[in-house]
Amino acid sequence: MNLCKQAKATCYNRLTRLPLGSVTASGWLKDQLLRSKEGMGGHLGELEPHLIGKPLTTGQLEEKMNPRLRAGWCGEISSTYWNGLIELAFTLRDNDLITMAGEWVDGVLNRQREDGYIGTYREKEHDIYDDYNAWSTALLLRALLCYYEATEREDVLHAVHRALLWFVENWTKFSFYAGPGLIEPTLAVYILTGDNRLLEYALAFEEWLNQNTLWPNSTKIFQKGHADFNSMHAVAYGIDVILPALLHSAVNAPEKLNASRIGLESLIQNCMMPHGGISSNFEYLSPKVTNHETEYCNFTVYAYTFSSMAMVTGKAHYGDLVERIVFNGAQGARKKDEKAIAYMSAGNQLFATKRSSSFGPEEDMMVYAPNYPIACCPAHSVRIMPEFVRHMCMTDEQNNLYFITYGPCHISYEGISLHVTTEYPFRDTIHFQFENTSGKSFTLFLRVPDWCSEPSLLVNGCKHSAEVNADGFLEIDGIWEPSDSITLQLPMKVHTSVLSDNNHKHPVFIERGPLVFSKKIDFMWYETQERGYTPLPEGWHWYEASANVNFLHHEAQKAFDFNYALTGKKLDQITVTETAYTYPWEEAPIVLQITAEKAKHMFPPYPIKTHDLYQNPTDTDGIETQIELVPYGCTNLRITYFPTAVSKEDVSL
Repeated sequence: MNLCKQAKATCYNRLTRLPLGSVTASGWLKDQLLRSKEGMGGHLGELEPHLIGKPLTTGQLEEKMNPRLRAGWCGEISSTYWNGLIELAFTLRDNDLITMAGEWVDGVLNRQREDGYIGTYREKEHDIYDDYNAWSTALLLRALLCYYEATEREDVLHAVHRALLWFVENWTKFSFYAGPGLIEPTLAVYILTGDNRLLEYALAFEEWLNQNTLWPNSTKIFQKGHADFNSMHAVAYGIDVILPALLHSAVNAPEKLNASRIGLESLIQNCMMPHGGISSNFEYLSPKVTNHETEYCNFTVYAYTFSSMAMVTGKAHYGDLVERIVFNGAQGARKKDEKAIAYMSAGNQLFATKRSSSFGPEEDMMVYAPNYPIACCPAHSVRIMPEFVRHMCMTDEQNNLYFITYGPCHISYEGISLHVTTEYPFRDTIHFQFENTSGKSFTLFLRVPDWCSEPSLLVNGCKHSAEVNADGFLEIDGIWEPSDSITLQLPMKVHTSVLSDNNHKHPVFIERGPLVFSKKIDFMWYETQERGYTPLPEGWHWYEASANVNFLHHEAQKAFDFNYALTGKKLDQITVTETAYTYPWEEAPIVLQITAEKAKHMFPPYPIKTHDLYQNPTDTDGIETQIELVPYGCTNLRITYFPTAVSKEDVSL
């Protein structure tokens, strides 16, 4: 196998991600990542050793899995987890996790076959045409490339290059479901090495998809904008829709980039809920409805996809979409101690029990668990937050810095040391303090969200005038000194919006800045029987949750604290209260008070699942009361999409 040692290829991205470890977490982001280290992030491989911990270093697979899918699923889920663990390690700069990541990488490299193949398919058993062979190895190579970014270990890049050439030489009939994910690492290594064999392979794969695919996952189909319901596994759509844009990065083909843009616009219009969840009933693309569910993988995949579009296009708007996902839906489906997540979750959700999922392939997919048997979602939940941190800031060919999203962090890149202090997204002020710049002159590009109409900027305490450019950024030029500081304020106004749902009920929801607000449902966690592959150790559990009310009592509706309709004539009278700032996802640092009335027939008296709103507007008791709404991410059960009230004098509950 002949490796190519040419110079790097030209990359046509507008921006480039900083190397892993250049952006590190601080403030609430660091607190969350430290919780992840003590929770699923640092321990998922131990909880499911033969599914997650060992498949790629020892070849041991989870024998309880379906034999036909065992190798592919173990490879997929294990690679996803270790990708997240590597990012967590370097985003925290945690020596224990970095050592753990390095030991795993060494174990993987030690098992690489002489012919270059890396993966979970045994040499005498694997089917080189298996769709999951390409998919699981693609995820493995992405994890290894993350480690290479952070360490610059050439043996890692060499191993990834060899692995891809195995596919170039042996895996030439392609596949059209999961396999196309191989295109991404193939293009990444082409950019790093200039090996034209990799580019030719990626382009041949694209053309094969254009001619043969049964799914809406080709450049040709994305150009038509068909994110049709039930047409595609929602996560796979998110992985594949970015591929034409990445091909543009390698060959400068604007029509390919446009295909990704159109494909995403169709997805956003048809399937993306305001809280950032991609409606994915039974894991497939599905309509926007109040109780439709999102598979957790989607939060991670689409946050990555939108970050990638920001990188390729240089457009600030994609940062808004990343924040919508990460600050809302992704947080609302996590247990706040980072020791369990819900495989499926919804905007309106009264239960997280073994029988509460209406749209999961399994009825118990709304329970909170660290090791749901098909553990792709637990593994993806480890990735999302460190990946959010590492993608917050990007650069261009002149080494200018672009802030795509905001949160507390530290930037260390090319002699520049910059500390970002903020309680965003709960507060509207972001401070940038230069600690070292090596006397460099560069431009700082600060994203202005679409929801912010009047940003303000202070440079060293003095008001600074800057226009928002065509890409959505404020530009600030300077020769920066270590004492220099910038303060960006993004005033957040409360907005009442209407959900364009497919059931035509048009409920209302409340936003402020990047946050969507919900009525938090009071509940208790109940430890419940697990059904993972490996028994959980002490301190780890599966959990069910439901509202603190006796649903079997004949007057249950009187005790409901979630059957509210918002008073239409007072939707513009919302009070904002900032509260004590501790760990924000546990104790909401901002609360909205809004006028509402008890809805007479919003839910049946003893539900076991959450149904969509049957009527809007709806009859109420006519008694106005103030209810509190908190950020969606501060909840685990909630009502987010409300009917409006039709008050009558003679109604009672």
